[in-house]
This record gives sequence, structure tokens and C-alpha cells, in this order.
Amino acid sequence: MRGIQCEPPPPIANGDFISNSRDFFLVTYHCNPGIGRDKFELVGEKSIYCTSKDQVGIWSGPAPQCIVPNKCTPPHVENGIRESANRSLFSLNEIVSFRCQPGFAMKGPSSVRCQAQNRWEPELPSCSPGCPRPPEILHGKHTPSHKDSFSPGQEVLYSCEPGYDLRGAASLRCSPQGAWSPAAPTCAVKSCAAFQDQLPNGRVLFPLNFELGARVSFVCDEGFHLQGSSASHCVLVGMEILWNSSVPVCEQIICPNPPDIRNGRHTGKPLEIFSFGKEVTYTCDPQPDRGTAFSLIGESTIRCTSDSRGNGIWSGPAPRCELPGQYTFPHLPYGSVCVGKNLHIAIMTVVFL
Repeated sequence: MRGIQCEPPPPIANGDFISNSRDFFLVTYHCNPGIGRDKFELVGEKSIYCTSKDQVGIWSGPAPQCIVPNKCTPPHVENGIRESANRSLFSLNEIVSFRCQPGFAMKGPSSVRCQAQNRWEPELPSCSPGCPRPPEILHGKHTPSHKDSFSPGQEVLYSCEPGYDLRGAASLRCSPQGAWSPAAPTCAVKSCAAFQDQLPNGRVLFPLNFELGARVSFVCDEGFHLQGSSASHCVLVGMEILWNSSVPVCEQIICPNPPDIRNGRHTGKPLEIFSFGKEVTYTCDPQPDRGTAFSLIGESTIRCTSDSRGNGIWSGPAPRCELPGQYTFPHLPYGSVCVGKNLHIAIMTVVFL
């Protein structure tokens, strides 16, 4: 009767085995001498023997390994592709990265690090039939979002953040070949409606586009003052994209009536509106009975302009009409002006404590 037999003993890298019998009942492993300073050490059970389980021949344990101290042999992931350099040995703390072959999805970490005694940590990943995580999209997400791998036939749904429109397919399906189909969508920023309003007596300055965050500016023509907001922004209100302010008004800048002067007049007419840029000219009244004429002191013409707030103001004070040799003295609070024969001026001031 023939006894239970095991498969041939598993081979090991950088080593070999010997057996004292032809049926390989007991095998003992040893390491190759190595090259230079790379001396191999045997890690694991030196000898394994053939035994049985459920009438099937199996080896008593895994074969040992022949390693160089503080080195790691290349890790292997079935149906995986090692992206790092292809070398016979890796140094301590070196990192190796993997990706799965097409049609397979990765479970576990994609990178591992070489540790002492030829150990890779964390545990090597696995590549199973299916799809990897679906593509991420800017300003959007997919659901479910917590899974790392998907079986053929499973779907994911895409949606965009508020203020963005989905362009493309809203759902992707994992194909039997391990790819997502169709292509992932994109999230395009929403735009406000075209700004159609006009600004009488002014200009509307448009941006390059009307996308979320765009700004439309308003500028009045010279002689007009802006009443309202100087800009309107494209903003998100709930789920709608709207302009946040209406068109302002460009109001005409109007100056008050020019001041009247004693012994003189100006060219303004009664009930006349003095708009921005309008000029009035002053002249003095004649004095035919005295034989002398008034002299105009100051600028004869003033112009309607505006201050920093857009209020209408005159470009300067009105002039004065005075007789030759006549002086107009300033008003002094709490004092008086005394004029002597030689026109010497004395100023008296009283201060109350």
C-alpha cells in the first residue's frame, strides 16, 4: 500500500534544500554563501516534514527564508504590479508601492515599508476582481464615498457643491473589466443671467464672464453723482445664482443759487438750474452820481463743481464790489475795529475768565 505523499518541497530564494530520502519525507534548508558582505541568514524552521490532513499530504510548515540582515526580498502581490524599482533586495525602511492590474481593485495600503527580518509593514495589499475608488472631481463628490473597492455592476452617483452644475453622466458603473464607465463628470461654476440693464448718464463695466463671484461696476458720466451701489456681484442665494443689487441712478449734480453780492450782480437768471459746469460772471453796479465806479475784488467768474461726496459746490467765493479806498474789515468776535485819522487800526479784545 502506497503512503501519503506531499508535493515537492517549496523552493526558496537564495537557498536550497537536501533530503535523506528519495520520497522527501524530511527536507532541510540551507542558504547560499552570498556575495561580498551580503551574507544570507536562515529565518524560520530549518527542516519541514511531510504530514497529512484529511488524507492529503501537506508540509508541516512554510519553508524558511534566506535573507540578508536588515534587507527585504521583493514583495509580491498576486494580480498586482510593483511600481518601485525592480531589485533583488531592498534596504531597511525602503518603501515599495503597488497598483493592481486592469480589472482588479486594491484592498489595503498601496505602499509598504521594509522592516527587520525581511518583514514588510503594513500587511501587503491584495488585488481582487473589481474597480478601484471612482475618480474624484473638483467641487463635487460621489456616493458611496467610504468604499475603497467595488464589484462589477456596482454604481456610484455624483453631485456638485452649491453654485456648480454637473456636466456629464451623473452615475458611473463598474464594468467586468475593472473600469468605470462612462467618463467621470465635471462640476462647472454657475453663471448669473446676462446683465441687460443700462445706466443712463453713466456706464456699466462688465467682467470677462458672469460666473459666480463676477462683479459688474457702475460709473457715472462727469456732472452726475451715483446714487446706490457702485457694483453688483453674482452671488449664491439658496440654490439660485443672482445679482445682489440693482442698477443705481446717476443724478445730475446741481449747485445752489450763486450768492448775491452788494453793489453788484451775476449773470444767473431767476429760477435757473445751475448744473455741473455752469458758470456765472459777476459785475459791479455803476455809480454815475458819485463819478466813481465800484471795483470788483476777487474772481469775476465762478463755476459749478462738486465735492468728494458728489454735492454741488461753487468753485470759489463770490467777489466783492468796493469803492476805491474803501476797506472791508473782518468781523471780530468779542472785539471791535477802531480806525484813526492816519488809518491806523487798533483791535481791542476782551477775554472773560
